[in-house]
Amino acid sequence: CSSILQSHLNQNMLNKTRQELEASEGQIRALLSSMEDLVLELGEEEKVLHFWRNDESADFFIHLDFKGKKLENLPFPFSSERLIELVKEVSKTGISKYIELPITRESKETWFQFKVSRTLHQSISILVQNISDRKQIEREVEKLKDFYEFLLNNLPIDVVVFSKDHKYVYVNTKAINDKEKREWLIGKDDFDYAEKFGMPLKYAEERRLHFQKAIETREIVEFEEEFPAKGANENGVWVLRFFTPMVNELGEVDRVLGFGLEITERKTAELDILKNLDRQKQLNELKNKFVSTISHEFRTPLATIRSSMDLMDLIINRKPVQTQKIQDFIGVVNNEIAILTNLLNDVLMLGRHESRQTPFHPKLNNLHTTLREVIHKNFSFNNKRQIEVNLFSEIADTVFDEKLIGHILNNLLSNALKYSEKNIRVTLDQNTQGTRISIIDQGIGIPEKDMESLFNSFFRASNSKDIQGTGLGLVIVKNFLDLHKGTIELKSKLGKGSVFTIFLPSSLEPENT
Repeated sequence: CSSILQSHLNQNMLNKTRQELEASEGQIRALLSSMEDLVLELGEEEKVLHFWRNDESADFFIHLDFKGKKLENLPFPFSSERLIELVKEVSKTGISKYIELPITRESKETWFQFKVSRTLHQSISILVQNISDRKQIEREVEKLKDFYEFLLNNLPIDVVVFSKDHKYVYVNTKAINDKEKREWLIGKDDFDYAEKFGMPLKYAEERRLHFQKAIETREIVEFEEEFPAKGANENGVWVLRFFTPMVNELGEVDRVLGFGLEITERKTAELDILKNLDRQKQLNELKNKFVSTISHEFRTPLATIRSSMDLMDLIINRKPVQTQKIQDFIGVVNNEIAILTNLLNDVLMLGRHESRQTPFHPKLNNLHTTLREVIHKNFSFNNKRQIEVNLFSEIADTVFDEKLIGHILNNLLSNALKYSEKNIRVTLDQNTQGTRISIIDQGIGIPEKDMESLFNSFFRASNSKDIQGTGLGLVIVKNFLDLHKGTIELKSKLGKGSVFTIFLPSSLEPENT
């Protein structure tokens, strides 16, 4: 009886165990059917020990007899060198790997993923899964990515994407056209770029400050950058940049969008407007100075002429007529008229230059000869002081406008004699670059604070107010030298004298005749 009972219990346990195994097998099959299309277990020499097929994938694998066969004897893709090499690698390292391979049937391509792993029993399992739907989605995503990349690359602005720690994630071709440089920059920042490609470090530092501000404030930050001209014939470039933080639902910055728009034309127009406004301001100041100077300079000579004429009238009406006194007053009148004439000539020359109407006729001349002619014509009557000329080299012919250079020399020599009671010295020196003329006096000198403004219209040194002058002579000298692409330098010490040095380059071409 006990043996019958024991047999009955064993049968019940066996049935229960069979039911549990069937349930487990059903669960495993359900799990596999939801995940894999084919499972292979390989033993030695890559032979298939066991396999399982998903009914839904029977079209691809139902006709294949896997058991006991080597991978290399199975059709593609099981016999592909890539899969066989992967199986050997996983068998050796124990690290799971996967590859993706297509199966083509009736011109239709179906993609499968082959995941290779080493089991606890040291056998190799290959889990095969149909990934065609995923591949299709990936292709659609890739197309969409290509479309947006094409769109971004054809925008007329720089577009970049930064990580929250200011590393480049994306750069469009407008920002950097060179593909290798663009790919190199991904994962790096502006400091890396500055170090590798020689960009001034100040740009990286300023961008970092603006980037941090965008992160901290969660607001768009706008700033301008100026890149200086690279060559003599090129212009500088201005770029308007924006850092736009991308904030997620938690209020954290995930990415920062960067935009750059070239604004060189706009900036140039702004600077031109500012220059014009400044020039208009200067013109208004110039007009005020002009009215003040002309009023003063005309009043004194006219008053002198009027009083001289009155005195001559009295002398003429007196008997006997004093001829010598009349001649003296006529001399005074002529001198004052000459002052007025020179003033008007200066104003006219300045006006012609401002309107770009100064006659300029550079020809081959000799500076030493021109200097001698100016001295002989305008200063030979002065017997009290002499103008000493020293040559430091032989002066060869060079190209300049003789009339304009004559005016420059006459003005500088006149000033030297006007502000000094001692002899004047002139030196000439010439080399392959050009000719240098220095006019040296031992006069009252010029205060240091006035030297910077000495070439401005109607400006006069503070220690020369009681000496006849208009404040236009040196302005005209500078203008005439500019036409020659020349320069003028001034050295002066108060109470000791001044040295005016002009330089005329030898590169000036003669006027086409």
